[in-house]
Amino acid sequence: MTPLSVFSPEGTKYYLKKNYGDLGVYKQESENNTDDLASRLNVENNENKENLVQVNYNHTITPDIMGGVAAEKLIRKGHYPSQNQVKKCSASNLPDNVEGKPLQWLHLVGHQFKGNSGQVAENLVGGTQRANLDMLYVAENPLAKIVRSQEQSVVVNVTAKMKPDSQIAETMHYAITQPAGQPVANFVFNAGTEGKTPKNTSRYASKLLKKRLSIPLLSERVEQVGCLC
Repeated sequence: MTPLSVFSPEGTKYYLKKNYGDLGVYKQESENNTDDLASRLNVENNENKENLVQVNYNHTITPDIMGGVAAEKLIRKGHYPSQNQVKKCSASNLPDNVEGKPLQWLHLVGHQFKGNSGQVAENLVGGTQRANLDMLYVAENPLAKIVRSQEQSVVVNVTAKMKPDSQIAETMHYAITQPAGQPVANFVFNAGTEGKTPKNTSRYASKLLKKRLSIPLLSERVEQVGCLC
């Protein structure tokens, strides 16, 4: 169930505006009536999430970088060390997987953006297959298409919130900005969610990113599209 209100990592409260499948679009109620949007994907209200540590990964995605990753894949013919080899165990077998969920290792910054340089322990956290596909369908694939077709660069900053001494994530905060720093969109993915990604969720997210990256963001619009949770 999509929560009626959520908090950003900085403590700003947002209120539910619309639902698109499991994707909730949120706005901030403020004195000057700004309409700051936040996109949140099937995440529980995090008002009471305490004692979580953060793992952060930042990466600039350019057409040249994506071309280099594609060339690397051809050279390596898909032969990369597996996530289990990199982490030296299966995510499902982690001792803190107390619920016994079938887990896998999730890339914070997708393999299609970093290639073998992203196949490292600090870029991998434990989560469900649904969480992996949510990140892929909602954020990574639309971004990859935009970067290739429009020859446009973007910056992604992914922050995983995790319990202390655990390799299993609670949530992944996926912030997308333009290289000059203008905010584009921000998604929060629940690392433990299960089921299938609703089609209208991925369709809406794709349209959102395409629209916001198709035209330059005006300086007066930064606050309206930038404060996301």
